Amino acid sequence: MKQENRQNSMHLLESSRKDDKLAIPVDEMMLLSSHEPEDPPTMPSSESLEGVSKRSGFIRQRFQNLCNQWDRYKLKPWNMCLFLLVGTSFALGHHFFYLMLDGKMAAEQSLMLRYGTILAFCAKASFGTAASMAFHQRAWLVIRHKMARIDTVDSIFTANTNIVSLLTWSSIKTAKIVSLWNTTAPGDDINSNDPSDFDYWTATSVQWYNMVAYRVALSNEPLIRNETGEEVCSPRWNCSYVLSFVAPGYKCEELASGINSTVQNLGDNTPPFNTSVLAPIGNMTYYAKNDMGEYENPQILSGPGGRPKQKPPYSKNLGAFRTEPIMWIGYCTVEDYSKLQPTNRDHKDWYKAYTPVIIGCEHYEVNYTIQFDYVGGVQSHKVLRRDYLRKVVDTTLTSEMDPDKRLKDRTMAVPEKNYIYPSDVENYRLTAAYHSLGNSLRGILNGTNTIPYFDANSQIFVTPLVDRINYLLVRNFGDAIRNMYENMIISILATPSSSVVSWASNGRPSGLIKGGLSTAFPCRKQQYINVFRYNKAQLLTVYAAYQEEGRMRDMKPSSIITASRASDLHDLGAKGDVRIGYGLVQEAGRSVRSFGVEGIVTQPQRLETE
Repeated sequence: MKQENRQNSMHLLESSRKDDKLAIPVDEMMLLSSHEPEDPPTMPSSESLEGVSKRSGFIRQRFQNLCNQWDRYKLKPWNMCLFLLVGTSFALGHHFFYLMLDGKMAAEQSLMLRYGTILAFCAKASFGTAASMAFHQRAWLVIRHKMARIDTVDSIFTANTNIVSLLTWSSIKTAKIVSLWNTTAPGDDINSNDPSDFDYWTATSVQWYNMVAYRVALSNEPLIRNETGEEVCSPRWNCSYVLSFVAPGYKCEELASGINSTVQNLGDNTPPFNTSVLAPIGNMTYYAKNDMGEYENPQILSGPGGRPKQKPPYSKNLGAFRTEPIMWIGYCTVEDYSKLQPTNRDHKDWYKAYTPVIIGCEHYEVNYTIQFDYVGGVQSHKVLRRDYLRKVVDTTLTSEMDPDKRLKDRTMAVPEKNYIYPSDVENYRLTAAYHSLGNSLRGILNGTNTIPYFDANSQIFVTPLVDRINYLLVRNFGDAIRNMYENMIISILATPSSSVVSWASNGRPSGLIKGGLSTAFPCRKQQYINVFRYNKAQLLTVYAAYQEEGRMRDMKPSSIITASRASDLHDLGAKGDVRIGYGLVQEAGRSVRSFGVEGIVTQPQRLETE
C-alpha cells in the first residue's frame, strides 16, 4: 500500500512539473522581462518521499537542484560572451601551436595535423555558438516586440544559416542590420666653395681585394652568404627570378692563333707582343701584359691619403682617368689536356704539341640580364644577355708623356676630351668603382709562365683557370676570364657592406643609377609540399543525404508551425501576407507563450529604441 502511495505521489509530482512547463516554457526563461517574473521551481515535498531514506532523498534533492541550476545556466545570455572568450583562447592556442612548429622538421605530421584540426574545430565551434546565440537573441527580441509578415519572420530566423535571407527589405527594416566600415587614411663633403679642393682615387680597397676578388679567383665561384637563400627566398622554398643591372664587364677577342700567325689590332690599339714569345717558338706557355697605361699610385708626391705636398694650383691631370688598361694575354693550347706535354725543344713532338693564342680584353660597362635560382637554399645563376654599353674610359693609349713633370703618372691617351676628371664627381666615382674592380682582376692575371721549369710568375696559377697536369690555361680562356669577373660582380650583390648608401644630408643616392619600378623584379617561388585531394563523389554523396521524397526540408518557423497543426494558426495556410508574432496566447482558459497571428497574440510594450 505504501508502495502504491509513493508511486502515485511521484506521478503527481511529474504531472505538476509538466503543467508548469506548459504554462511557462523553459526555453523562454531568459526572455522574460522584468515585469514577468519566473515562478520558482516546484521542489519535491517531504510527503512525496515518504518511505525513502533520508540519505536517498538528500541525494535526489541535490541532483534535482543541480539539474535546475544547469537549465538556468544554459539559458543565461552572458553565455555568448563566455563562448567568445573560449573561442579566442582556442584560436590563440592554434596560432601558438603552429608558431611552435614553424621552421621545424615535419615529424609526426599526421599527429600534428590532428592536434591543429582539434584546436581549429574547437575555435570554430565556440565562435559559431557565440554568434548563433547572439543572433537568436536578436531574432527573438524582434519578434517579441513587433508584428511581422511570415516571410520576414522566416528571413530573420534563417539568416544565420542562409545569408540570402537577409537580402529582403522587410528583414533589413525590421531587424535593423547595420554594417560597420573602418577606413585608415595616410605622414664628409667636398668644400664646393674652394675650386682647388677635390677628392681623387688612390688605390683599390684592400678589403675588396682580399675578402672578395682574391677569394673568388681561388674558387672561380661567386661568394654567397649562407643566409642569402632564406633572406631572398624564405626557408624551404625554391625561387627563380631574372635581374637586370648595369655593371662592369670584360669583352675579349681572339687576335691571333697558330705559329707565326699575324696579330690583329684591337680597335685602334696595337698588341705589345706577337706569337714568337710563346711555345713552340718561344719558351713561355703564358704571357700577360695587363698594366700598360695603368693608373699609378701615388699620382704625385703626397702625404697620407694621397694629399699632395705641393701647394695649389695642382696639375690639370692629377687624379684623372686617362685610359683603362687592356689585358693583352698570350697562352698555349694543346689537343689533349689529360696527357703530359713536352717541356723542352729536344722532344720530337715539341713543335706539334703547342698552339699559341693571343687575345685582347677591354673593360666595358655592361647591361646584364641574369637569372638567379635558389634550390634548397643554394644559389646558382645563368647570364641570359650581355649588352655592352660603352668602354669604361674610351681612349687609346699613346707613347707620349704628360708634359707636367710634377706628376708621377704621366700617361697620355687620345682623345683628351674623354678623360674622366675628379671635378665630374658622379662620373668620376662610377669610373673609379669600375676601375677598382677591373684592377683586381688584371693584377691576378698579370704575369708569365716559362718552361721547362714551370717558372710561374703570376697569381693565375693558384686559380681553377689553370690545368694541374701541364699548367696550361683552360680552353676558351676568354670566356673563362669573363665568367670569373662576373662571379666577382655577383659576389657584390650578396655583400651587405657593398650595398648602395645615400647621403645623410639629402637622402639622394650617391651613384648614377636611380631606383624605382625598374629595380623591382618578379620572383617565381616553388615548394614541394603535401596537398589535399578533393573527392567530388564523396561530397555529392553527403549532399544527397539532404534529399527526402523528392523535396528539401527546411527549418523555417512557418514550416515548423504548420507541421505542428496548431489549432489557432489555421489562418496561415499558404498565405504569405499573414502577420504573426510571439507572445502570450489565450488557450483553454490560460495564457501560454506561443506563436500566433496578429490580433490573437499579446506582446509586451514595444521598446522606444526599436
